[in-house]
Amino acid sequence: MASMTMITVAFLLVLMLVLSECRHRKLGRPARPPRHRYAIAKKGLCPMGGGDKNAGCNHWEKQGYCNQGHLYYDFVSTNCPASCGICQARPTPPPRPRPVRVNLKECLEAHNLARALHGARPLTWNRTLARSAQAWALDLAKRNKFEHSRVRGEGENLYYSMGSSEKTATCKDALDAWYGEVSDYPFSNPPKSIFDVPGVQIGHFTQVVWKSTRQLGVGIATIKRGFWTKTYVVARYTPPGNYWGRFKQEVGDITVL
Repeated sequence: MASMTMITVAFLLVLMLVLSECRHRKLGRPARPPRHRYAIAKKGLCPMGGGDKNAGCNHWEKQGYCNQGHLYYDFVSTNCPASCGICQARPTPPPRPRPVRVNLKECLEAHNLARALHGARPLTWNRTLARSAQAWALDLAKRNKFEHSRVRGEGENLYYSMGSSEKTATCKDALDAWYGEVSDYPFSNPPKSIFDVPGVQIGHFTQVVWKSTRQLGVGIATIKRGFWTKTYVVARYTPPGNYWGRFKQEVGDITVL
C-alpha cells in the first residue's frame, strides 16, 4: 500500500511539471527564468582612465559579447567594462579644440610647387590671413561643423580628416587633396564658374593655382571626440580666386618644369 502511495505521489509530481511546462509554452514564456544578461552586476564609477578602451565596445555589447561564457568575454570585459556594466563610465567634460602648429615652409613649398606647374607666381605668407584661418578652424572644431565662413575679400579652402589615431592632418595633406581635383578640370574647355563642371569639385584646385592670388595664410585645429581625432585645415587666399568668367586667363594648363 505504501508503495502504491509513493508511485501515486511521483506520478502527480510528474504530471504537475508537464502541465507547468505546457502552460509556459502556451503563454509564450520560457519554462525557466532567463540567465542574467551580464555575469557581473553594475557597480560604481569606473576608475580614472578605466572605462571603455575601444571604439567597438558599444557594438560588441549589442552582439552579446559581454555575456559570460562567450568566446570573447574575457577580452571584452577587460576592454569594455563600462559597456558591459561592470562599472559606470565617468562623466567626461565636453571636448576642447586645440590649435596645431602649421609647418609654414612645407605649406608654402607645396602650394608654390603646384602653382609653378601651371605658370603661376609663388605665394607669400600673410600672418593676418593665418590668424583668421586659425580662428575659423577652431570654431569649426568646437561646433563639429564643416562649412565655409562668410568672410569677404578672401578665398577659402577647407579640409577635414578623421581617424582613430592621434595623428593630425597637415597643410600638405590638405594641399594634396585640393590639387587632386586637377584631373577633373577641363583645360581644353575652361568653365565660366566652378559650378559649370557637373558631378565634380574643381574650386579648391583652381584657387590654389589662381594666377592673380598673391598671399596665403593657413590655420589648423584638432579635437578628440570619443575615440576619434578630427582635424580641420583652413586656408585663406588674397586676392581671392574663382571669379566668374576668368578661368581661362587665371588657370593655366600643366607645364613641364
